[in-house]
Amino acid sequence: MSLKSGHRIVPVVFEEAEKQYQHFRAFRSGTIRLDPDGWFFTTPFIAFADKYYDFKFKPSDVLIMTYPKSGSSWTQEIVWTMLHNPNLSNPKATLRVQERIPHMQQDFLINNLPVNKVAPGTFLHNEVLQDHPNCNPKDGIFLQLLEFVEDPRIIKSHLPF
Repeated sequence: MSLKSGHRIVPVVFEEAEKQYQHFRAFRSGTIRLDPDGWFFTTPFIAFADKYYDFKFKPSDVLIMTYPKSGSSWTQEIVWTMLHNPNLSNPKATLRVQERIPHMQQDFLINNLPVNKVAPGTFLHNEVLQDHPNCNPKDGIFLQLLEFVEDPRIIKSHLPF
């Protein structure tokens, strides 16, 4: 199977899969590689890959693209404060960082969890539909939240450029 980006999806199987599961214990939903670059993802990525590729960035967008666990959450707060709260008086500063700066690929990461945090009836699902009734959670809650974030949008991602 090929993606719009031109990458080919290759399932990770047998010995390589066992090795990956030893290092990434939380991700037991299957893993894939994207060739020719060899990027490693969990299988829920497939449902969102073309949506990420087609995402329309604006010239004013600020991207925070880092490796996981490298201080990106801390950086989000600093950048948001510099752009949207320089006088430390913005009432939105009390909102959760995920609402102010959606993590672009959070939708496929959530699909790896044992409990679906965006299933109908969950707090996140209900909150998004209450604020944005035209959203379809199956199309990716966090990806759609990016459309509603004030400009300049700050977007967090761990995806390769």
